[in-house]
Amino acid sequence: MGRTGRLLAEEHEGIEADLTSSQGLSGGFYPVSAVLSNKEVLGVLKPGEHGSTFGGNPLAAPSPAPP
Repeated sequence: MGRTGRLLAEEHEGIEADLTSSQGLSGGFYPVSAVLSNKEVLGVLKPGEHGSTFGGNPLAAPSPAPP
C-alpha cells in the first residue's frame, strides 16, 4: 500500500478490485494484515463470521503503534 505513488497499485490502471489484501504492514514488527473492499462485498460478513490468525489476541488488541 502506497509504494507505487498511489494508495493502491491498481489505481494506475484505472481499475477497482472487488477485494484487495495486504500483509506485512508493520515492517516485520508484528504480524499485521488488512483487507480492503467496498460495502457490497464485505457487507455480507457480520461480526464474528470471519477470523484471523492473530486477530483480537490479547497482545495485538491493546498494543500501541511503534514510534
